[in-house]
Amino acid sequence: MKRILFFAIFLIVQLCSGAYQNLHAQTANNPAIESQRIKAQIDSLKEIESFFLLQHQRIEVGLQDTKNQLDSLERRLAITQSYLVQTEGSDYYTQSTVRVLDKPSFTGNVIGEIEKGAKVFAFEVKEPYLRVRSGELIGWINRRWLAKEFPQNEAINFSRNTKTAIGATSSGKSSSSSRVKNCCKVCRKGQACGDSCIARNETCHKGPGCACQGY
Repeated sequence: MKRILFFAIFLIVQLCSGAYQNLHAQTANNPAIESQRIKAQIDSLKEIESFFLLQHQRIEVGLQDTKNQLDSLERRLAITQSYLVQTEGSDYYTQSTVRVLDKPSFTGNVIGEIEKGAKVFAFEVKEPYLRVRSGELIGWINRRWLAKEFPQNEAINFSRNTKTAIGATSSGKSSSSSRVKNCCKVCRKGQACGDSCIARNETCHKGPGCACQGY
């Protein structure tokens, strides 16, 4: 009985193998069937490509939405900060020695200079400039040079002050008014020396004056 069963299975395998070989031969020798098979493969690949393109588009849309939300929040923050400055005013500290301009533009004339770490009071905004007051000096400073925090862990140079030496307080902060210098002359080609300008390759033998470095 077992021999008959094994023989039947062997016969079925041989028949299936022969049928497969015949079908493969017919397909290979039949351009129409081969064309349909290739076309089916192409359609399948196109469906896969469409799927990935759709996912890519969804990711791009998501990134653009995130960017738009970020831009909107940044605009709202700038408007809020501008409103606070214009309605209540706000104190800032200079993060480096800054030039004070007569108008809110990089083409403005330099009317003064404020040393690093000076406290200024801002009362008007024309982005990115703030109109500030420090002592008797009133003018415009780019917001990038101002911050709410006093500059930490950096030495402050007071050698260019025109007033008396500054006595630092226990907090490390000094009188803001003594860090302000009204410029009688702005030196752009040369270097500031006392109340006048000299060539950059010359050595200044004068003490601090009212001339400002134009950079």
